[in-house]
Amino acid sequence: QSLRPYDWAGRWQTREFLLVLPDTTLEQAKVVEKRVHEQISAIGLLLPDGTWFKVEPTTGVIEAPPHTSLTIEQLLEEAAKALHESRAQARRHISPTS
Repeated sequence: QSLRPYDWAGRWQTREFLLVLPDTTLEQAKVVEKRVHEQISAIGLLLPDGTWFKVEPTTGVIEAPPHTSLTIEQLLEEAAKALHESRAQARRHISPTS
């Protein structure tokens, strides 16, 4: 619901997912991130002991210009840095880099 038909989402690592948003500025990506975050945060799980488990994602957002000279590996490294910064600062914080 939060993504366009040509956006792509998939599992990247065991606990990490990757969104690819073509033709999207950093500001537009932040809007998408907020919508996705709200949808994920609304998901909960009732554990057998009666404890309610709530999912709280942490995100990193980067922007790649249309004709960037960066490789996929470099872009993924930048995304990983942004995610690491977000995790270090606080839960539910966006760390943009460009």
